[in-house]
Amino acid sequence: MKLDLKIKHLMIITAVVLGTLSLSVPLYIRGQMKQLSATYQWASTNWQDLEMVKDYSRLLTDSELRLRAYSTSKNRDWLLELKVSSNKMKQIIEDLKLHHNNDHASTEILNQIWDDHLKWEKSILYPTFDIQSKRDFVKLSSNLIFEPIAYGIFRSFDEFTKIVRENNDMAQKQVQDLGKRTRLIILYYGLIFFSIFAIFMLTLWLRVIPDLGILLHAVQQLKDGHLSHRVQIHGKTEIARLALAFNEMAASLEEQNIKLQELNRLKTDFVSTVSHELRTPLTAIKGSIDLILGGVTGELPNDSKTMLNITKKNTDRLIRLINEILDVAKIEAGAIKLNFNKYSLCDVIEHSVEAIESFAKNQKISIIFERPEKNPIVVFDRDRIDQVITNLLSNSIKFTPPEGKITVSLEMGVDKVVVHVNDTGRGIPNDFMEKIFQKFQQAESSSKKSKEGTGLGLTIAKALLEEHGGKIWVHSTMDVGSTFSFSLPWNGRDFALAA
Repeated sequence: MKLDLKIKHLMIITAVVLGTLSLSVPLYIRGQMKQLSATYQWASTNWQDLEMVKDYSRLLTDSELRLRAYSTSKNRDWLLELKVSSNKMKQIIEDLKLHHNNDHASTEILNQIWDDHLKWEKSILYPTFDIQSKRDFVKLSSNLIFEPIAYGIFRSFDEFTKIVRENNDMAQKQVQDLGKRTRLIILYYGLIFFSIFAIFMLTLWLRVIPDLGILLHAVQQLKDGHLSHRVQIHGKTEIARLALAFNEMAASLEEQNIKLQELNRLKTDFVSTVSHELRTPLTAIKGSIDLILGGVTGELPNDSKTMLNITKKNTDRLIRLINEILDVAKIEAGAIKLNFNKYSLCDVIEHSVEAIESFAKNQKISIIFERPEKNPIVVFDRDRIDQVITNLLSNSIKFTPPEGKITVSLEMGVDKVVVHVNDTGRGIPNDFMEKIFQKFQQAESSSKKSKEGTGLGLTIAKALLEEHGGKIWVHSTMDVGSTFSFSLPWNGRDFALAA
């Protein structure tokens, strides 16, 4: 029988055996504990009986002493409590008979003691209370000296005590035997349990876990994008069937990925072609409008100038949109190229602030750059980082009300530089924070948009920073403002080369 064909059966058998052991051991121990409890109770009763025998002997001895003292002193105070003591002694005998009603030998001895005690009461105790003459005192003294009843009771109790002690010895031996048997049973069951579990785990280790490791590695390869990876596990086991299903899934994903790549290439080519075709006439239109506004065709009426300025504004907006679409297409196609060099990050930020400052002043918004004392020299693509900073400043201006303020600051770390762009704008809703860096996403819906924008700027910024080995993130509070932050490694070229 091959184990790999019977893993399911092996698991069922192992579960049944281990389950049976798990149930039987507690049941056996429970039975042993009940027996042990009964034995302890028996032994405890025997020890109580020995104490009761001592109490009886003490009471009988005390009664004998009181009778002797009375026979010599004639003082009836010695007779006080004799009847009470006698009743206590009879109660002790009755309790002992109740405890040993199943033991024939003990019962016979206790019956004899009971008869002797009644005889002692009738012959000695009760006649004492009726003494009237000197002759009666002499008779009492004679009976106490030569009377054999009390000695007979003591001898009977000695025999009874001997039986009780033997029972205690027997109980102690039973406790020891029970403890020994219980320990052995637990040991044997433990060995059996461990052996079965070890066999089961060894089987899994030798036959299942290696194959699971192969499947796990294959899943990781698939996750990392290696869609051509396949699993080489053969047979008729469940894992082999799982491996076959994995290979079929990987083949299907690879085929679909090839189709998607082709569709994405066609889309990128189409977007690039259309964008280039649109940009060329738009550039010509913009140039013509600039020439007309510059007076090449003569002085224009004010209404014509107004219409041409609106046309120019919309033309500029279309050109920016086309440029952003081309950037996204290049990024998605992996065709974007970065020109790394050493630059002063402070100089690039100042250049971006100066370029957009007039736009901010028109909106009555002030921009402050908190230039640090140390000027960080970082390796990056100057044009692309200038594009990122300009985009963040432009967004802040759009969503900051008049008389607001935008602050740009730097934070230098061990392995990176962090740039913060903080504004006093309206803030970003919490439900939009996770989508803000996705394509064509804006905090305002299309029907409520009050600011121009394509929703591509942050997507491009995120992609460009990731090409540098950096990150971008945002913190925002509604009606207080937002802070966009991005990081740059000190040497972005190292990241680009490693990638």
